[in-house]
Amino acid sequence: MEPCIQTFTGKKFWPLVPRAEDICIEDIAHSLSLKCRFGGHCGMFYSVAQHSVLVSELLEPSTESTLLWGLLHDAAEAYLPDFSAPIKDYFDAKWKGAEYHISYLEYQINYCIHGAFGIPSSSYNHRIIKAADLKALATEREQLMSEGFGWDGLKGIEPAPVCITPLIPIQAENLFLKRFHKLMRVA
Repeated sequence: MEPCIQTFTGKKFWPLVPRAEDICIEDIAHSLSLKCRFGGHCGMFYSVAQHSVLVSELLEPSTESTLLWGLLHDAAEAYLPDFSAPIKDYFDAKWKGAEYHISYLEYQINYCIHGAFGIPSSSYNHRIIKAADLKALATEREQLMSEGFGWDGLKGIEPAPVCITPLIPIQAENLFLKRFHKLMRVA
């Protein structure tokens, strides 16, 4: 049997063989609200849940399903460790063709997540979701990280004209759930 984890709501979840019926939005929101962006190397705690809401908001105006894709773009991280992009890219290249690599696992879990909530895969537009994610990243880097060095992946990406006020986890969790339920009512 594949390894499983216990979720916040007490469910069993098998990351290597995910099933839509094991997905719970409360588990996703709670877990993402407790995961700090940038591996915890930002100036203050800033959650993946709050980042996800920002990405979704940066996609406006769009269809509700696109806004949901934006909100849930990092949802697999609720069930897997959060690897920073340079580390993920390195391991994915090293394990290319392997049965399990990080991006493959994320893809499988995200597929289950979107299926669990009935979000049509035909509404996914990688280009605009990635553009909003990069704009959020540029904004977060500018406002939450020390000067450091330039990030090659952000060349030519302008930060969004928003002011980020990091939330405590319960606030980020509630914000994430509120946006999810609002978008699901409309979608």
